[in-house]
Amino acid sequence: MDDDRDYDNTQDDLDNEVGYCKPPKHSQFKKGHSGNPKGRPKKDQTVPETFRRIGKQKVRVNGKHGPEFITKFEASVTQLFNKAATGDVRAMQILLKIMKDCPSLVTEPDPPVNFVVNFVDPKTRKQLPGILDRKKDATPPDNGVGTKGFGEESPIIDDEWWKH
Repeated sequence: MDDDRDYDNTQDDLDNEVGYCKPPKHSQFKKGHSGNPKGRPKKDQTVPETFRRIGKQKVRVNGKHGPEFITKFEASVTQLFNKAATGDVRAMQILLKIMKDCPSLVTEPDPPVNFVVNFVDPKTRKQLPGILDRKKDATPPDNGVGTKGFGEESPIIDDEWWKH
């Protein structure tokens, strides 16, 4: 009798149904697990990226005041200068080539530019030199540093302290 089928298992049959857009349960991704557990492969680093990454790594060196940490790039440049200073001809050639190719590394930065204010009215402009001379002759404030050696040759206080 075909009509005496057991219709109690209809839900189970629907769950196990296999066909178009209905893969078997055993081959579906389990909940909480990725379909790509290792992920996308990382891009290979270029030579400049590798150079920068390794150059930024820190190394321990013995400094004047005990151990210090500097980048590998700083350590390499220091070694190059030290070898050139001891007379290593190859190190001198490398330094000279670097200095020739990158002159900005060995030149001093441009001095700061001073601007002149020209929007002072004529009456005040005539009085301005006298005002500046009076300020230059004034004594500096006592800030605890002391005034020993105060003057143009003083490394502690510059002669333009009054402008600040």
